Amino acid sequence: MLSFKGNVDYALSKLKSYQQAGLEKTAPALSIGNVSGQPKSIRYAQSQVIYTQPMFYSPLHTPQNWQIPSKRQEQYQWARYFTENEPKVGAAISFYSDFSMNGFETQCKDSKIKRFVDNWNKKVNLDKWNKFISREYYMLGDVFPMAEIQCPHCRGMMINTSGERCDHEKAIFRRLVVLNPDWIELQKSQFSDDPVITLLPDEELKRVVFYRQPIEIYERIPKYVQALIMAQKPIPLSNECVSHIAHMPSPYGPGYGVSLIRRLFKMLTYKDKLMTAQWIVAERLILPIRIVKVGDAQRPASQADISDIQQQLAMVSSDPNLTLVTHHAVDYDWVGASGKVLQLSNEYEFINKEILQGLMLNDALLSGEMA
Repeated sequence: MLSFKGNVDYALSKLKSYQQAGLEKTAPALSIGNVSGQPKSIRYAQSQVIYTQPMFYSPLHTPQNWQIPSKRQEQYQWARYFTENEPKVGAAISFYSDFSMNGFETQCKDSKIKRFVDNWNKKVNLDKWNKFISREYYMLGDVFPMAEIQCPHCRGMMINTSGERCDHEKAIFRRLVVLNPDWIELQKSQFSDDPVITLLPDEELKRVVFYRQPIEIYERIPKYVQALIMAQKPIPLSNECVSHIAHMPSPYGPGYGVSLIRRLFKMLTYKDKLMTAQWIVAERLILPIRIVKVGDAQRPASQADISDIQQQLAMVSSDPNLTLVTHHAVDYDWVGASGKVLQLSNEYEFINKEILQGLMLNDALLSGEMA
C-alpha cells in the first residue's frame, strides 16, 4: 500500500493522474491522512462482465413434455383414464361414437341374400359392435376387430385336413370381438398392402395355457396356439379375420393411429395439477378451525383454566342445549378458507376452451343449450 501523507489535494491529484493515464485498474489503494493523522483507505472495486451461452430450446425437451407419455400402451392408459374421469372428454367421445352409429339398413336386389345378411347382423349383434369399434377408434386411435370363422373344413385353423390353405367353402363368421390393442403388434411397410398383425399373449392367457384351467377355455385354444404361448412367442393373426382401423395414421409410419385425446394430454395434465393444488388447500382449510384463547395479560390462564374450558366445550359439543359459563378472558373464534383458496376461474375458462377446440366441439352442443 502506497501512503501519501500530508496534503489531501496532492493525493487526489495523483489519483486523477492515474485515471487520465488509463491505469485506474492498476492504481494502488490510496491512504489519505485525516485530521487526527490516521490513514484512511480508499479502494475502487473492479467491475467484470460475464457472457453465458444462450439456453437451448426444443419443444420436445421441456419439463411438460417429459411428463407426457410417449409409449403407445401408456398413451392408451391415459386416453382411457381421461375418457372415464374427464366430463367433457367423456361426453365428446360418447357423442362421436354414438352419434355416427345409429343403425343401418342393408340393400340388395336378391331378397334371399338380404334376409340372410339381416339375420346374421342380428345374430352377431353388429349394431352393438359398431359402437364399440367407433368408441375405440376415437378414444384410442386403433381398433382391431376380429371375426371368428366357423368353417366345416378347417374349424377356423386356416389349414384344411389335407394340409393346404383352406378356402372356407360354406363358412360363416360365427362372432365378432374387439382385440385389446395393448397386446397387438403391427408391422406395416410401403412395399406391402397387407400389414403383419401379431397378438402378444397376456398374463391371463398364459395362466390358462400353463395351468390348463379352466379346461373349457383351454380346449378351445388351437394346439399350435398353445405351443406358441408356451414358448412365449407372438401369435400371428390372419388378415382374413383381423382388421386394423386407425384414426389419422401416418402414411409412412408403422401404421398406428392417433387418439383424439392425444392432443389434449398437456392441457388435461395442467388442469389436473391445478385441481390437485386446490384439493390440498381445500382439505386443510375448507372446514373452519375453532380457536379458543383463554386468559390475557392481566389474568393469565392456568392449566386448570384451560382444562376446565376444554371440558365445558366438549360438553357443549355433545349437548348444544348446555350453556357455557366462564370468565371474561375467553376468546372463541373460527378461522376459515375465505381468501386463502387460489382464484383459478380464468385458468379453468382457458383450459375448457382449449379442450373444446381440441375436440372440435362447442359447449352448447355438449350441454344441450342450443335453441
